[in-house]
Parts: sequence; C-alpha cells; structure tokens
Amino acid sequence: EHAKSEQDAFVVGGKNFQGILDMNRLQRVPVAMGDLLRVSQLAMPLESVPKLAVTDDGYSAFRKMMETGIDLLPVYDGKKLLGFVSKKTVLHRLMWDARYGHGERIGHGRK
Repeated sequence: EHAKSEQDAFVVGGKNFQGILDMNRLQRVPVAMGDLLRVSQLAMPLESVPKLAVTDDGYSAFRKMMETGIDLLPVYDGKKLLGFVSKKTVLHRLMWDARYGHGERIGHGRK
C-alpha cells in the first residue's frame, strides 16, 4: 500500500495498535529481518511520539520534527487527535509564509 507513495512516514495500525512507521528508521533494519518482524514492532507507538498542539505554529512543528527525527507528528486539540502533519507540509507552509507573509497555526487554515 505504501510502496508507491512519496511519503517517508505513515500512520499504521490495527485493532490494538496505532503508530508511525518512518521509512528512514526502517532503512536501519537488515533486509533479512524484514520478513520476521511485524509492522507493530517496526513502528513507533503513537503514545511515544511527540505531539503537536493545534495552537503550535509551523516553526514549532519543524523544530520538534528536527529534534526528534520524526517526519510525521500527530496534532491534538487537548486530548482529541485531529490528524497528522508531515515535515513536507510544514516546510511548504514555512516557505509560503516566508514569501507571502505569516500564516495561521497548524490546525487552522486560511479562509
């Protein structure tokens, strides 16, 4: 499913697991081990992934991604998961802001 995607990180999960599978971290797993491991063993459990608040701006999101080395982070409004934001999306937004002015917070689009 993800093999043809241009994304570097994916939200994965099932009935009892939800996490982020980061292709950059997967590259460190020996090929021979790939068939022996489950996705839940390779992915980072969502509970252990740093979270963004809906009020965080793009600079905060980018800084957190660089500090953790994770290219996809969950965005929360309090305890409610709103969705995920990728480093590619954050960088695009920062470039837009640099060219055309400051934008809104992560969880808010322009109207």
